[in-house]
Amino acid sequence: MRTALAILAVGIVLVVAPLVGSAATAGTPTPAEPTGTLAVGVQGPGDSGQVVVYEDGEKVLQRGDAVSYHDVSWVNDTHLLGTYADGTDDCERYGEFPGDTCAKTGFRIIDTDTNTIAREWTFETRTLPNSEVHDAEALGDGRVLVADMDRERLLIVDATGAITWEWYASDYYDAPADPTREDWLHINDVDVLDDGRYLISVRNTNQLLVVARGSGVVDVVNRDRDADVLRQQHNPQALDGDRLLVADSENNRIVELAARDGAYEPTWAIGAAAGRPFSWPRDADRLADGRTLVTDSRNDRVVLLDANGSAAWTLQTPALPYDAELQGATERVGGPAAEGGNERADRLTVPGFEAVLIAAQHTVGAPPWLTSWHLLSAFVGVVVTLEGGGRLYVQERDES
Repeated sequence: MRTALAILAVGIVLVVAPLVGSAATAGTPTPAEPTGTLAVGVQGPGDSGQVVVYEDGEKVLQRGDAVSYHDVSWVNDTHLLGTYADGTDDCERYGEFPGDTCAKTGFRIIDTDTNTIAREWTFETRTLPNSEVHDAEALGDGRVLVADMDRERLLIVDATGAITWEWYASDYYDAPADPTREDWLHINDVDVLDDGRYLISVRNTNQLLVVARGSGVVDVVNRDRDADVLRQQHNPQALDGDRLLVADSENNRIVELAARDGAYEPTWAIGAAAGRPFSWPRDADRLADGRTLVTDSRNDRVVLLDANGSAAWTLQTPALPYDAELQGATERVGGPAAEGGNERADRLTVPGFEAVLIAAQHTVGAPPWLTSWHLLSAFVGVVVTLEGGGRLYVQERDES
């Protein structure tokens, strides 16, 4: 009887103690409250995409009218450009029968004074996953530069909604028969470097490209596709001095790359903030004063790092934020190199259980402090609890 009870107790402790302990100690405070007007594009698990605007850390606008939102950028003080994706039952290109469902993606310009859509541009995709427009940049005069993952292209849309320029990645990479049927390259970001030159992120090749209008690809970062340099990255930013700041997502770090002898090499990286390791960070913006704004997706937070790498503040957001922008401060070409930091917090993961955790974060929004080690401990605890409970049941049955 005592043995069975002991086994039962150990099992319960293995399930409960790590979860309670981590939940109780989660959320290390930082010394200051968030400041400024901050917009966050939230991909969200399931269909909970939204745009949220904070004023000095207080939520002042929330719009949740799409399956997902991704990049957000301020057009002016009252208008916010956001990329989004949603379902639709009005299919023309892909619908084979009346009533077929497909998806739509594109961008919206949101009037933040009235929380209304001032402009929308959209097109159909075959499915939602891996076909969304992740990034768009306002060019002025109503023109918008778009990175399209569905057909793996760049395009410019004018004020009337007409496409005035396109570049297809199949001009550089060997393309499958139909890029819309698979997650081929996953072009997830485009930035304007100067007149007619664009920096893009090609997630599935671990590469960044510079595309020039009229010339095509004129520079490649990480030609060898080395996952130690970049691994399924997001949202690169060109800095001063031939440097690049990148959210190196699958390496769970923010990295700075510098051009050396015709190649780009990591010169600085940071993997944690406020005592918590980054988990799938998908945006990093270097501000003019040397601070860095980080969107730490699976930790459901935005972090502002001081120039020395320490956390100035953190802000918890809805589950799975994708991108954040401080009004008047981010999404710019240029910025100083990092001064320090290099905080490392390598995450030890448990194969198999990590996949379960990622699936939970994408579908139901698991708490940010939950790790694959918690799942392993809970699994072992359940097995031990069942063993102890089984023994106790058999002993009580035999005694009766």
